[in-house]
Amino acid sequence: MGLAIGASMIGMIIEVYDFLVYGYVAGIIGNLLFPPTANPLTSLLLALLVFGVGFFFRPLGGFIFGHIGDKFGRKSAFIITLLLMGIASLGMGLLPTYVEVGILATILLVLFRILQGISVGGEAGTAIVFIQEHSPSERRAFYTSFVNSGWAIGPFLAVLTLYINTVILGPAAVKAWGWRVPFFIGVGLAVIGIIMRLFVLETPIFTQIKSRGEVVKNPIVISFRKVWKQMLIVFVLYGVQGIVYYTASITTFTTLWLTVSNIPLATTAIAFAIMNLVGMVAMWIAGYAMDKYGRRPFIIGGYLFFAISIIPLYSLFFVTKNVFILAVATALPLLTSLITYMSIAISLAEWIPSNVRVAGYSIPNQLGVGFLGGFTPFITALILAITGSILWAISYVSIAALIASLIGLLLYPETKGIDITKTLKI
Repeated sequence: MGLAIGASMIGMIIEVYDFLVYGYVAGIIGNLLFPPTANPLTSLLLALLVFGVGFFFRPLGGFIFGHIGDKFGRKSAFIITLLLMGIASLGMGLLPTYVEVGILATILLVLFRILQGISVGGEAGTAIVFIQEHSPSERRAFYTSFVNSGWAIGPFLAVLTLYINTVILGPAAVKAWGWRVPFFIGVGLAVIGIIMRLFVLETPIFTQIKSRGEVVKNPIVISFRKVWKQMLIVFVLYGVQGIVYYTASITTFTTLWLTVSNIPLATTAIAFAIMNLVGMVAMWIAGYAMDKYGRRPFIIGGYLFFAISIIPLYSLFFVTKNVFILAVATALPLLTSLITYMSIAISLAEWIPSNVRVAGYSIPNQLGVGFLGGFTPFITALILAITGSILWAISYVSIAALIASLIGLLLYPETKGIDITKTLKI
């Protein structure tokens, strides 16, 4: 169990670290890898648009690894996703600048971002299923919370690395070449994760499915035919979750802290490192509580709190420059988004029958995050640039969270204690 948790956890941390570190250095990348522009917000918008491209290709990863995970085993998908991320991170770290190779720099950036998107699209679903199928029913949420906390630990490591780089090298060196270092660190972490995953066993549930001859030949097709209602709810809830999380984690960092409030990169990085560290602990505590009280209260309550609080909290960025006040205004939505994400990640995977679980969970998950959530930082920055109003820029995020809370209240069942060994009879 310890090896399964460790292999799942380190993989998710690496995937999230590598995928999000781009978002944290988007302002720098926008100036170096795109055609020169006089307006820094334009460069940021271009970089955030490419950030969204990675999300656009996450559903492809869901399709590819959903098929592999349900037909050939969770472990096979588990290893390949991490290998792809390592390759993409190496490529990102070695990218030439626009001054050196012109538009080729932008093209290569997009290609490696696509590869990152495919990798995360496969990892996000496979890792959750993998650890759940190793866990006892009464501890399933708690054990899975360690994997889900990769969405706090990954950003923590990313911004901490960026902070250390800024302190040691200085802002000028970071903007020149130091932004590459986090990607190279990601490559080293990926190698460690792949080695760990080579030694972990296949999940007991997939082993049973295979021994009983219940492996589905076309898990993607069967999923859309037999569990489309569940997949539709997964799509909506994960889509809104993407909007919520990337608003709380990326939009606040790049747009509100660095661009609107002009807070130094080092200060912003250490503030977000601390917030994500607190988020990691909060997710573990919430996982323990979910095994006692269920998943639905955290899903409904999390979305509802986010919907109500985000506009007044983010409006503070136009009122004060006090770092402590802005950190609190950022931390509350961020912690809420992390706990809500964990709630739906645990619950939605439990809800899908075991022989189509990876496909039935990963595909709508990644379609929702890819098409609804991933472009959120770009859309928010664009609306802010056009209107100059944070109210307009994030009002749609608040409405989306409210809709998700209503769906959770009216349509979504409690999955605490559900038998996740059940298969779909074909």
